[in-house]
Amino acid sequence: MSKIQIIYQGGMFGNLIRFILDRSLPDSNLKNIENPFTKEKNVHQPFNWSDKFSNSHQIIFKNYPYLLEKYPNLKTDPRQPDPSAKKIIVTSDKDNEVFIHRCAFYRIPLTIGKSNIDEIIKLRELEFVNNSFQNNKESEMVAKELKKIEFHADEHIWTKEYQKLLQDQSHYQFNIKNLFDIELLCNELKKIAEFFNIELQIDKPYLAGLIEKIKKIAPVDTIDRCGIVYRAIKNKEDITCAELDIIEQAWIEVLLEKEHDCVLFPFGTNWFSTTKQINEFLERYPLYLKHMNPRLPWYNNIKNPFYLTGKL
Repeated sequence: MSKIQIIYQGGMFGNLIRFILDRSLPDSNLKNIENPFTKEKNVHQPFNWSDKFSNSHQIIFKNYPYLLEKYPNLKTDPRQPDPSAKKIIVTSDKDNEVFIHRCAFYRIPLTIGKSNIDEIIKLRELEFVNNSFQNNKESEMVAKELKKIEFHADEHIWTKEYQKLLQDQSHYQFNIKNLFDIELLCNELKKIAEFFNIELQIDKPYLAGLIEKIKKIAPVDTIDRCGIVYRAIKNKEDITCAELDIIEQAWIEVLLEKEHDCVLFPFGTNWFSTTKQINEFLERYPLYLKHMNPRLPWYNNIKNPFYLTGKL
């Protein structure tokens, strides 16, 4: 049988999808595993996997030497996109792209920093961080600002390589939301079996129990929260938004800064309590505070001379 490789962005449940597919094979060695999760809520365990499925992130590391400098452990990581393997690409809804970034924030094991906040800061160019923020110590404010620069730039190499894979119509695309609903998941497994001409035995009761565990894992438990808040802002509805994390805050601020000419949200994490407050901020933003946003690469089709790349 030809091999099938699951390509996923960091934190996007690639090992879990592999486990479900592998366990669904008629001769699977994983049938007796009741709970595949570790205490960290991932599936990073040395199971007796079949040779049918493998997984990888989207980056061929040798093409990006600076990544190997930042992540020395990648030099010995055997997982690379296999050009000879058929592919399943784990995707998300276009209007919920922030979920990919939140999965990375909550679920990727730390390799550089001592916390997820520290990790964001240490991934940026040290000189840029030191000069811009006076130091490179752990700070939620700094981490949020660096994510805003990243989101505005839309130049993150992991995202670019992911977008390239989505253009290849020969790859099967697995929407991550299919993993959180039993009917959707069962239907998706049937489609995968047909697409790759393989036999999969769907254990619906087992999968239903697995999904209940998945839905309690961050950020799945708040997967639609950012979208709900953003739509409420657009529709002038008043709902609470105080509980949004810094990734969600940064994402919404970037969307709104792109939509509202020369409006800049204040630096920091002292955020809004309700969407009504956000709309009042946008509607009453003083003219004398409006100026070109240094995070935007272009302004009125003119290249921004003050543009920050964030040193991604």
